[in-house]
Amino acid sequence: MLLSAEKNNSIAHNHDIACRYRLTVSLNSSIYLMRNALAILFLLFGLAIHAAELTPVPDLKSPSASDHKRVSEIREIGFKWWFKYRGLLAEESFRIVGYFSVTRPIAGFAARDDRVWEVRVVHLHTGGPSGVLWINDKTERVIGLGAEERAKAEPVVSPNAAPPRR
Repeated sequence: MLLSAEKNNSIAHNHDIACRYRLTVSLNSSIYLMRNALAILFLLFGLAIHAAELTPVPDLKSPSASDHKRVSEIREIGFKWWFKYRGLLAEESFRIVGYFSVTRPIAGFAARDDRVWEVRVVHLHTGGPSGVLWINDKTERVIGLGAEERAKAEPVVSPNAAPPRR
């Protein structure tokens, strides 16, 4: 009789362990599934944000054939500004990328709806940019980024304007 009671207790104990094991495995599986589902959601969310950042900005317009004369003038303005404030390397060239209309005024540079040309200073061997110039079509003021300045210069300069008083 004693053996039978011990056997029953042993069976009950084993059954209890098996139930706990199944519950633990079930909880672990649920946690594992929820963790993977969250990881997939975060991955998809991250990809969506990353894809939005990589979308090209479609706001630069290409110059038309009738803009040929103005494109030459803009290239000349950019060349003079870059040569004066940054210095021109023999391996650098200028490329007119396009233009855009300003949607918000840029203090001291452009008013709303002004046409601004983007000119890139490119390295001839690598094709990579050395700098970027924005040139206002109306005022011919220039904002330049890239390469260190040769001398302290005004950040916005009009080639036709008188030098600032000091």
